[in-house]
Amino acid sequence: MTGLYSSTNALITRYVNVVPKKDTIKVENRLLDGTFHVQTIGTSADLLDVELQAVSEPVRARIDTAEATAEEVRIIFGNRYWDGIIRTSLSWEKVAGVFRTSFEFLVIRTGML
Repeated sequence: MTGLYSSTNALITRYVNVVPKKDTIKVENRLLDGTFHVQTIGTSADLLDVELQAVSEPVRARIDTAEATAEEVRIIFGNRYWDGIIRTSLSWEKVAGVFRTSFEFLVIRTGML
């Protein structure tokens, strides 16, 4: 079932949307003849752009704790899952009694359900 889960597989929130992306380190140099040389350093990391909603203050606090302690959590969306950590600090907004945030998620493992 779609959602954000703790390391013990307990559902934290089911209101999650994800967009997969890659994070690469690139070095660009302009050569003497005016052309560019682009070098990719290492292998790219798998990331997710995540948007989620927390329906209560305890759920928001639980997600904040996961981010602050770099707890490994699982995101399930459709028939795929991603295990990893919340990479960026969380900034919340409250709209109509629901807390909303977005963040980058660093993927450690992924698979199909």
